[in-house]
Amino acid sequence: MGYTFRTPVTLVITDPCYTKCSGRAVIDENTIYGDWSCMTYKCKKPSEAIELSKQWDDYYFKFFHDYNFSGKTDEEKKSMYEEFKQKKEEWINEHCYGEFCADSGRVAVYNLDDILHQNPKFEEWAKTHPWCVTMIPNYTGAVNYEITREGDERSAHICGNGFYTMQSGF
Repeated sequence: MGYTFRTPVTLVITDPCYTKCSGRAVIDENTIYGDWSCMTYKCKKPSEAIELSKQWDDYYFKFFHDYNFSGKTDEEKKSMYEEFKQKKEEWINEHCYGEFCADSGRVAVYNLDDILHQNPKFEEWAKTHPWCVTMIPNYTGAVNYEITREGDERSAHICGNGFYTMQSGF
């Protein structure tokens, strides 16, 4: 499933439950997993996003293993978590347009202007909830929902000119 934006828009990728809009999404599909989180990687090819995602996963799982099983004190864990948050912010700033999550088990793509017609406060809300919404300004071109398969595993992705989403958590 796909859609092509012929004039520049601010592209929005999020869970449709956050927009409070009915019928405005150009893509509205199942995440396959239910609740999830994704990073929207800046890339020319999906293979670039896949490699970056693997690097992030290695860091992410090591952090949570160390956090939960290293016997650290609460104060040490607090410090570890602050370092993790800083690293994640740096990672996203360097490699991603942003991240988004889904609480309804759906992922949708919108033109920001279409959301603002029904929900004028959405952009303000999105700025205070950056983990919920990816916005890509001045976007033109195709955007697609695709499912990839690797063995028995399936993954849902939103992809377009210069970006590819990868699941980053549940």
